[in-house]
Amino acid sequence: MSGGWEAVKKVLSNQPKGYYSLSWKRGSAWGDEFFKSIDEMEVWLKGITDERDLYFCTTTLSKPQRKKPNVQDSMYLWQDLDAVDPRKITPKPTIAWESSPDRYQALWKLDKYYSPEDIEFINQSLAKKVHADHGSWILTKVLRIPGTHNYKYPEKPLGKLLWSKGKVYSYDEIEKLTEPKTVNSESILGKYNNRIPEKVRNLLTAKEVSIGSRSDTLWYIEHELAKVGIPLEEIYVLIKNSKWNKFQGRSDEEARLTSEISRAFEDEIIIDKEEAERDFGQLTIEADTELMSDMSLYPGWLIKDFWTRKSHGIVAGEPKSFKSTLVMDMMVSVASGRKFLGKYDVMDKGPVIMIQNENASWIMKDRLSKIRANKKLIGHVKDRGHRKYEIKFPRELPIYYINQQGFSLSNENHKRMLEELLEKIHPKLLVLDPLYLMFDGVINSAKELNPALSWLLYIKEKYELSVVLVHHWNKSGNSSRGGQRMLGSTTLHGWIESAWYLAVLESTSEESDQVDMPSASSSLVMEREFRGAGKYPLTAISISMGKFGSSDYSVGVEVYDKSSASKKARGKSPSDEDIREQIKDLFETKPKMSVTQVRDYVGSSLRVVTDCCKFLATEGYLVEQGKDRYELVR
Repeated sequence: MSGGWEAVKKVLSNQPKGYYSLSWKRGSAWGDEFFKSIDEMEVWLKGITDERDLYFCTTTLSKPQRKKPNVQDSMYLWQDLDAVDPRKITPKPTIAWESSPDRYQALWKLDKYYSPEDIEFINQSLAKKVHADHGSWILTKVLRIPGTHNYKYPEKPLGKLLWSKGKVYSYDEIEKLTEPKTVNSESILGKYNNRIPEKVRNLLTAKEVSIGSRSDTLWYIEHELAKVGIPLEEIYVLIKNSKWNKFQGRSDEEARLTSEISRAFEDEIIIDKEEAERDFGQLTIEADTELMSDMSLYPGWLIKDFWTRKSHGIVAGEPKSFKSTLVMDMMVSVASGRKFLGKYDVMDKGPVIMIQNENASWIMKDRLSKIRANKKLIGHVKDRGHRKYEIKFPRELPIYYINQQGFSLSNENHKRMLEELLEKIHPKLLVLDPLYLMFDGVINSAKELNPALSWLLYIKEKYELSVVLVHHWNKSGNSSRGGQRMLGSTTLHGWIESAWYLAVLESTSEESDQVDMPSASSSLVMEREFRGAGKYPLTAISISMGKFGSSDYSVGVEVYDKSSASKKARGKSPSDEDIREQIKDLFETKPKMSVTQVRDYVGSSLRVVTDCCKFLATEGYLVEQGKDRYELVR
């Protein structure tokens, strides 16, 4: 092992006993590893045979999770110095290394252990003093292991330990050297005049604010300021002196503000600023002839008139609207090249991956068998007489399944494994069914949903495929547009490039998860939405499936005739009971809301929503918290 690793071992051996954490980055995948001893760490490092960037966490942890509450006392301070040369700063680091060409990181050893709160406080001051990366001070920060390769560069440079036996400091000594100057909001706004977005500046200087929107606006301001590199202590001053400070006058004002701003930094800073800068710094310049002659960029369809090529989107609809079945028909068509719904051409045939967390494997197999039989993709045995038989085996399709394994868009290991599969298979289509069972957060929260949607955009672009999310409508039928009826509609509807929205016109029976599943048939209307391909007429679909074990499956497709549609087909206003059920679903995801917020999600009038909330309160489902505000009863 390198001298750099020996220096890290010495640092960790001086820290309190607990869990030691190493992190790694391979391509776009990121992982954390935890160990009960330094020897275990060394064995793991020696076993690495592939090319990955390696990092360590200076602090030890009480639990095997790299989270702030688990951080233990520390004898070290740390900073990602970026382009700041450690030989030219005061206080001079105890240990310093070059993490990549002209990029540096460093540690300062203290005379004894200090609490995480003390370490975090003085580390923030130190970061400002030495002009380090604005996120260097966070307690769970990882730094590159000295002497390891940096694979972000084509030449894969080897880091270099500069020194490891510098001065040991007392806390008071560091504090005196980093004592901050007095600042006010005006001076900070002037200092970062060209960096702070105009909208954020206007919010910070607002004289009047809407009390009900303080939390969301505060979250937005904190993240925007952290994103453009304003140090935490200066964000603290800006927020404290603004009208958005919801903690003003409280005894714990300083602690609450600091904690909330710290979380904003932790959201924004996932890996080294050095890494992020390399990602955005390597710009590719194309000449006009290169762009216009690139045949991989041609527009077109995955399935003609039903899904655009290499697009991301959603299939959403009412319960029992055969969402999953129609998507499976799509999958089999893309994998086989057979027409979608027996009528529409596949324009970009290839492998498919389906991840689904809802239906049992036997249900999946039964429906797929029906669809394959309809497309004449099954085998047969024909008796030719005289004990001669003609045997045709079923055609093997390039479809790969991850069935009911709890796949989560919040699980970094699941996402890493999926990327490895994408790299191996190079599919044309990825299906995730259903979204609500793969997303751990609040579906109506843009803050929580955006990281998952951004990651799906990333894999769509990187692996050049189409992404289909299967999702549900809310229970209100108010909106005439299917995209506005989705749960989490504001964020999701703005995200899609291709979409199907399915409404049930008439159903003779329901799809069932029972072994004696009855036959089912439905008349549906499909609305198609394409960001780059214009508007398409509504489509009427009749679909029929035989009982479990039979191969009966048929689909009819035609242009939807509004004039002959029933009142049910056109849609009717939801009953109060429907709206109350929708409000129940909403409070399960967001336990505290005002009547106005509920109205915005549900789409009904304020009067109807108010009456429904009052009714649910009398039923003991909700409890009123002040005027026109309600909370879910747990």
